[in-house]
Amino acid sequence: MTPAIEPTPYLLALETSGDVCGIALLYGESVVVEHQFVHKMHLSERLMEITDFVLQSAGITLKEVSAYAVGMGPGSFTGTRMGVVTIKVWADLFKKPLYGIDSLQALASEFCGLQNTLVLPVLPCRTDVVYTAPYPVDTLPPVPLSPIEAYSLDVVAGV
Repeated sequence: MTPAIEPTPYLLALETSGDVCGIALLYGESVVVEHQFVHKMHLSERLMEITDFVLQSAGITLKEVSAYAVGMGPGSFTGTRMGVVTIKVWADLFKKPLYGIDSLQALASEFCGLQNTLVLPVLPCRTDVVYTAPYPVDTLPPVPLSPIEAYSLDVVAGV
């Protein structure tokens, strides 16, 4: 009897909530390919082309992806919606799991393990305004101490 072949653990992730978007393909916990780009209000025109580039660079197809993840913002409603809809279609089409990721929490997670440390990740909102919240990073996943809000850069900088 031939043993069953396990599916390859590829995860395709999109972050489309800001002016700079990212597409990454991971194998387990290792990043295989990632590409960041400024969409300049042309995300709908560029998202598929760049996703194809990422997958071709790794030598795999969408069908070979084991799971999908997408940044849920905060950020541009239109950009976030485009990323979520795209990933939901692929996950549904190929019957694969889908994970929504809090974008600020993902940024704060980079610092997890530091004791007695607060991280203040920021994402652009509009000119001179950012989304943020303070995250203690001694546990994974980090949980914000207060609700995520939009603040002027002057407030964040303490001016």
